Amino acid sequence: MNSYKIKGAPQDFVYLKTLRDDFLNLAHSWIYSVLFYQQLYPQSTFEFRTTYGVQIPVSVSQKVNNYIEGFFKEIENNVGAINKLEILIYDNGIPNTNFVLLADFPETQCFNNRHQK
Repeated sequence: MNSYKIKGAPQDFVYLKTLRDDFLNLAHSWIYSVLFYQQLYPQSTFEFRTTYGVQIPVSVSQKVNNYIEGFFKEIENNVGAINKLEILIYDNGIPNTNFVLLADFPETQCFNNRHQK
C-alpha cells in the first residue's frame, strides 16, 4: 500500500493518496479482467499475476498496454472527480455489453494531486 507523508499537506492527504493509488490499481486489474474474460484479445495476449492475493490477467501486449496506459494518464490527475468507469463492447457498431466500475470518493479538495510526493 502506498502512502506518502508530505510536509504541510492537509491531514487527510496521506489517506486520500493511498485511496487514489488503490483505485487506479483496481481499475487496471478490472479493465484487464474484462478484456480477458470477454475474449476481446487472444488468450496469449495475457499472463496471470497475483494482485491483492488474487490471480489477475495482465496484458503482455505492448500495443494493448500503451492504449490502457494512455487512458490512465488522461484520468490520473482527476481520479477524485470520477464516479464510474464504463466499458462498452460493440458488436457490428452497436453497443452489446457494458461493464461498470463505480467509485464513491470522499469529497475533498486535496484529492487531486495538488501536492507532490
